[in-house]
Amino acid sequence: MQVRALGDRFAKFLARDGYTNVFETASGSADLDYARAAGSGKPGNQQDIRKWIWKIYCESRGTELPGTVNPAVFENQFRQQSSRWEDIANTSVGIVNDVVNAFYNKTLPATIADKGVSDRLQR
Repeated sequence: MQVRALGDRFAKFLARDGYTNVFETASGSADLDYARAAGSGKPGNQQDIRKWIWKIYCESRGTELPGTVNPAVFENQFRQQSSRWEDIANTSVGIVNDVVNAFYNKTLPATIADKGVSDRLQR
């Protein structure tokens, strides 16, 4: 149950802090599931995501046919938008690792009578 709760916490943290620009609803208002508190000091910004996408698009236009977009533009935007994912994932995996190790260190000696077997399993 504790690992499941950590997974839920990871999902909420990733939704709230794992992106660069704030997502919007179809009506153009900030999506409350992804909104950060103003002045929270958290990385990223409250920039209108559509303005950001348009700016990157305009700066990256080349000789594509009208109505098409160079795939490198999407790659660049995705990399920028998801730049924090690796750090967030590594931190979360480290926390889960600590919880699992604490569980094993507490339960293995209590459930396995042979100290040699218990020691080998804990390595």
